[in-house]
Amino acid sequence: KVNLDNVSYNVFTVDSGRLYTDKISNIAVLLEKKLIEEASIQIKNNNLAQINENEILNSGTPRLKKKIKGITVSFLNGGSGLDNYWHWIFEVLPKFAIIEKVINKKEIDNFLLPDFEKKFQKETLELLNIPFSKILSSISFRHIEAEKLVVTSHPYIFNNDAPEAIQQIPKWISLWLKKTFLKEVSLNSNNSPKKIYIDRSSSKFKHVRFIQNDELVKNFFIEQGFAPVKLENLSFKDQINFFNNADFVAGLHGAGFANLIFCKKNTKVLELKSKTTSKVIENLAKTNELNYEFLEGSSKVPSTRSQDGGIEIPLEILKQRI
Repeated sequence: KVNLDNVSYNVFTVDSGRLYTDKISNIAVLLEKKLIEEASIQIKNNNLAQINENEILNSGTPRLKKKIKGITVSFLNGGSGLDNYWHWIFEVLPKFAIIEKVINKKEIDNFLLPDFEKKFQKETLELLNIPFSKILSSISFRHIEAEKLVVTSHPYIFNNDAPEAIQQIPKWISLWLKKTFLKEVSLNSNNSPKKIYIDRSSSKFKHVRFIQNDELVKNFFIEQGFAPVKLENLSFKDQINFFNNADFVAGLHGAGFANLIFCKKNTKVLELKSKTTSKVIENLAKTNELNYEFLEGSSKVPSTRSQDGGIEIPLEILKQRI
């Protein structure tokens, strides 16, 4: 058992344990031919499903098993950590905080991660002093048998309601991320805009979540002294620096708002979103004592996913709100 700010987690050590993942939604931790329920993860319809819904029970483990010597720690989170900034920040990285309560990083022989090819993945791992020679990617290591396998429970999903859980990310995670990464960055306000507009025009998800009158909205923010920032073009350190020095952050609902954890207290935040978007950004902002408001756009291109689709932002209301 590990307790962090009154939140309890399990850390499992499995001798000669097997792990199989489909890289998407299922992680099966096995001892011989039995699934270890508390250590396995199965996501179905965006929810944490029951163990009997783990797809491995149907598909088996049709991948070459690779035997791994030493202590192997799994940081897998159920798929989204492969390339999504938000899920990497709030699901993969906090596992380091849980693990370090029971084992020294230097004693770990292998770090099994969703992947480590993205720029933000490499940069955060470097700041955590994780040797790349010890990293295993779930892309190549789908099925392993480890001499000693260590697995943690999920950092914030504690029941079968994942959409609700993501709106209630424990405060300790924000505090740990601040403590861990702010000290690694030379916070320089000279090169940082005081007002940031998160520009998603280059996002690979821009076709599923977008502002229909985006150019008008972006030009308005520029007129108000906001700097449009494409976060994917910045290093992780620069993202920390920008958000830590900003007085005002605005933009369409998206993973870039994960950086609110690096903002100073009372920073102004304006989230543009659809009427069906959850309160995940709002609650994160309030947890970090930021001055949050939102503006709902009218839905023009509906989507089956509540946070997606195209919205139109009413400029007159936006002007009043700013």
